[in-house]
Parts: sequence; C-alpha cells; structure tokens
Amino acid sequence: MALKVEVDKDACIACGLCWSLCGDVFEQDPETGKTRITAQYIKQDDPFKSTGEVPDEVSGCVNDAAGSCPVNAIKVS
Repeated sequence: MALKVEVDKDACIACGLCWSLCGDVFEQDPETGKTRITAQYIKQDDPFKSTGEVPDEVSGCVNDAAGSCPVNAIKVS
C-alpha cells in the first residue's frame, strides 16, 4: 500500500533535514530552494512537485523526514 505525501511549500523553510534523511523522495527545488518530491514519486498531474505517492519500501524514511521537519511541512497519509 502506497503512502501519500505532500510538502507544504509555504511552510517549508528549506532546512534540508528531509533531503538528508530521505533523499530518494525529497530534494531541493533549484528554483525555489524549498523541498519538492523527486521525479520518480511525484503525481503526474502536479506541476509544483509537492504531492506524491511512495511505496512501502521508503515509508520509513518518509515518516522519519516528516517527523523531523521543524515546521511540519510534510504531511503523510
């Protein structure tokens, strides 16, 4: 079962914790400097690359990243 993940770009402060904890799923957007979902996990209809679905294999690091975000900018459901 896939997890849905969303990055609130307005809340994101680009601290980089999520990139270091789960670099397969999160990366820095070169245009905004904030977090975005990597190409392999974004929803195809999301031009902002802030929503996606991830498989169980990476759910651990996604949950770690979400729990470590100092501004709670990552939502997992």
